[in-house]
Amino acid sequence: MPHSEHRAGAHGSSSFLGQDGGSSNSSKGAVWGWGLEGVLVLLLHTLRYFQTAMTDPGPELPWFFEVGYVDGEIFMHYNSTGRRYVPRTEWIKAPGAVDP
Repeated sequence: MPHSEHRAGAHGSSSFLGQDGGSSNSSKGAVWGWGLEGVLVLLLHTLRYFQTAMTDPGPELPWFFEVGYVDGEIFMHYNSTGRRYVPRTEWIKAPGAVDP
């Protein structure tokens, strides 16, 4: 399935309607930092969101859900039944990890 990616500093966002009916937003960003012995290091990370909506999901089933990934690891999910974002990793559950 195709996906779209952005480099850090790119403007706008991209999305597409995937073959499974869900849409995907994807971005790739660069993080600069100093490594051992003062060498400048470039780290690339990928951020992706997958959204799926259904017109008639059935009783007790969500009509919309979203899953967020950083470097291929799920870090959050949301559905229209619970109506809240749920953290899925320890680093995002930590106090102060995300601005309220």
